[in-house]
Amino acid sequence: MGGVPLRLPSPLVELDDERIAQRDIRLFLKRDDLINPEIPGNKWRKLKYNISAAKAAGASTLLTFGGAYSNHIRATAAVGYYYGFQTIGVIRGEEHRSLNESLTYATSRGMSLVYMDRTTYRQKTSPDVIGMLRERFGDFYLIPEGGSNSAAVRGCVELADEIDIDFDFLCCACGTGGTLAGMSAGLKPDQRALGFSALKGGDFLADDVAQLQRDTFGEPLSNWSINTEFHFGGFARRTQELNEFIADFSRRHDVTLEWVYVARMMYGIYALTDRRFFPRGFRGHSDCHRLTALLKRSLVSSFQVIGTLSARGGSWFLPGQRPLATVDGEFTVESHPLPGHRLAHGVDHELYGAVIDRAAVVASERGSLRPRACCH
Repeated sequence: MGGVPLRLPSPLVELDDERIAQRDIRLFLKRDDLINPEIPGNKWRKLKYNISAAKAAGASTLLTFGGAYSNHIRATAAVGYYYGFQTIGVIRGEEHRSLNESLTYATSRGMSLVYMDRTTYRQKTSPDVIGMLRERFGDFYLIPEGGSNSAAVRGCVELADEIDIDFDFLCCACGTGGTLAGMSAGLKPDQRALGFSALKGGDFLADDVAQLQRDTFGEPLSNWSINTEFHFGGFARRTQELNEFIADFSRRHDVTLEWVYVARMMYGIYALTDRRFFPRGFRGHSDCHRLTALLKRSLVSSFQVIGTLSARGGSWFLPGQRPLATVDGEFTVESHPLPGHRLAHGVDHELYGAVIDRAAVVASERGSLRPRACCH
């Protein structure tokens, strides 16, 4: 499928942390956040087959829903821009006269924004609301909030096939359940998937995941579960405990975890490890237990400025390295010399918005994420 440069399979790196190792566990990070900065992680996997379905249906417009800071709204806008669709974003709540960064980006990619009051928004999947939208905008291909539908689930099934090590658990954060519904279907019979709800009162997600699997595969699977403990007071809320975990992780690994989803999952993994939730010898591994955590949203590292970008051209360098890429209106996708990392990359000089605004950057994680021979 053409359109945007994609790093697939996404890198797999092992986290070097004595707190994990002392429990006889090896923890690998599946860096889906590096697939593409504009359509990262589960967003690409969820949208991939929706793009195909929309093209097969002859649709020229994609319509979807989300909040004012929705990563899904941004990703859908990017997909429309690069794959030739008009896009409409139905935004929950009052109109934002001064657009935030997310909505500014969406409009820069050609998305039309329409605001829906919260009462109506809660009924957004009803025939009456969808009919009202079709009367206003004409025909469109509908992508649900968060992108979770059967097409999205099929895209997430492919994730497990990219992991070329033997593992016991595959973990992900959950907002709508689509990623968990798909990735669990790609597991071997003796592997399990564990989701971590980012929502307070997230018990309903189990029903949503089961329904997504019924719609996609005919019946729900029994190889997954959702932990609802580590919500820290509710969606997008922060506590001192969570902040201290993020700060400590950053000090240890020079990595700042995305806090709405990823940090909650990682906190949960460490907490469950301390409780010996993952028993030694599971599936017959006498040496250690192997976990893979999916980073499906941006994971921010310390950045090293390696060059400047002009609209007319230039080169990207690391000290002592050959040029990594050349820009001349376009610049190429290149891997960072350190395995498991990559150069900020793109199609044209406008592509990465805020990333381009602060110049070329490349992750420099100082060896705390140590790729192994098995990793991409």
